[in-house]
Amino acid sequence: MNSALLNIWRENGAYLRFADAKNGIIASVALTILISYVQYFLISSRTNWFSIPEILAVADVRAVEYIICAALLTAFLLSSLSIVPTLSKNALRTELFVAMARFFSVIRYQEKQGIVYFLDVAAFPSHEAYRRRLAECVHNEDFDDLANRDLVEQIWLVSRIGSAKHFVFLNSAVLVLVALILSFIS
Repeated sequence: MNSALLNIWRENGAYLRFADAKNGIIASVALTILISYVQYFLISSRTNWFSIPEILAVADVRAVEYIICAALLTAFLLSSLSIVPTLSKNALRTELFVAMARFFSVIRYQEKQGIVYFLDVAAFPSHEAYRRRLAECVHNEDFDDLANRDLVEQIWLVSRIGSAKHFVFLNSAVLVLVALILSFIS
């Protein structure tokens, strides 16, 4: 088994764990701000949490407050959803996040793509394309044996999952910041 491939696999695994930590922090921050916002601004005049349907039906709640709550709730749900492990080769959630990341140009495939960084690896259309690029870059190595093929596929899959989690983190962080800015200016 190729030691360079093992190092790439370990590094991409570290990126994946770091993405989980970042999304966990964003999820907890979004939920904390959401609960605080709802408690302070919407329920402070009421006696308990059971008044929420009554509060939401009141006309004095402005549209910006709904937007703030929706942004924080969306950030919480996206970040929480991305933390759930997804190691399936055909995971719909990962494919959806990767497709969105490609649409917004977070992940870009180029002809001379990098072979180590997780966003570069995730941009390859398949693990076979990544394996061919590895073979071009590392001349004296054999990537055709079963162990190396499996490791290349794992690197590509973990990179796609990590890039999806990275994309979710970026969008969730933007939603939390938008909610905070709106709450300060409203």
